[in-house]
Amino acid sequence: MKTLILSLLTIANIYGQNDEVYNKRYNYPDFTPETYPNSLQDLEACHITLPSFVCDANGWLDEHENQRGTEYLQSLIERVRRTTYCACNGPTNYFGGCDPTSLGYTISIAVLSKLRRNYNFTSVEEKLNQMSIFTQTLRQRQRRGKCDDDILIALSVQDGAVWTSIGKTANHHISTENINEITKIADTYFKDMKYTEGLALIVRSFGTLLKGDELDLSKHTDWYYPLPLWLVVVIGCIIIVMILAVIASVVYYIIQKRQEGRRDSYSLGIRDPSFRPVKAKNIIRKETQKNERGV
Repeated sequence: MKTLILSLLTIANIYGQNDEVYNKRYNYPDFTPETYPNSLQDLEACHITLPSFVCDANGWLDEHENQRGTEYLQSLIERVRRTTYCACNGPTNYFGGCDPTSLGYTISIAVLSKLRRNYNFTSVEEKLNQMSIFTQTLRQRQRRGKCDDDILIALSVQDGAVWTSIGKTANHHISTENINEITKIADTYFKDMKYTEGLALIVRSFGTLLKGDELDLSKHTDWYYPLPLWLVVVIGCIIIVMILAVIASVVYYIIQKRQEGRRDSYSLGIRDPSFRPVKAKNIIRKETQKNERGV
């Protein structure tokens, strides 16, 4: 018992020192689904002041539009809950129906430094597999939905991985293809350390789909391809110039060939001004005169 108390005091002392630096109760460098804090209860551990559906366990979220990242994302999540309808009615739903106070779909966000593991990931596939297990387990542990209509977005910053776990009810509106396409765009924000903006894009996109509206990602004005926009423009201009040069060369070659062909055809019909045709009668007469003289 004394050993256990001593261990707890030692752990408390270690994390107490970290609290002074990061001003939070928990400062785990990595998490499992069981150790990740609950944003509805562990407010300080999630870097929030009020119960929320957003937990920023290691303080990665940046400010956006003059708001803390957690508060901005929470406002977007609340908007989704109030602009979508409760989907828990229906004969195939065994979780209970909706009541007049029921809100729509619930989206939660979990941001952490990295996943807890005993070894380094050997491949991207292995990392994403562990990320999917973490997200699915945490969503089931939190039980934020009423009829499996909840969604959890987990971002592991140092692992460079993001994953979405979605309940069966919400999955009727959001497909795997939707998630992959949206996440691909959001990942460009994460690479620039704009974590709040990237997560906001995902939440807004999910909200559009959950309302039954069509999502048009082509309207997204930000450049999200691997190469910088200026470099793509330069490469495009060079390619266009090369194509025009090739076309001009081909046209010039064709014109030159046609002109040479015309010169050859004209040379067959050119008349020499000094040439005077000799009549056949004169030729016969001259030949006759020669014969007579010879005789």
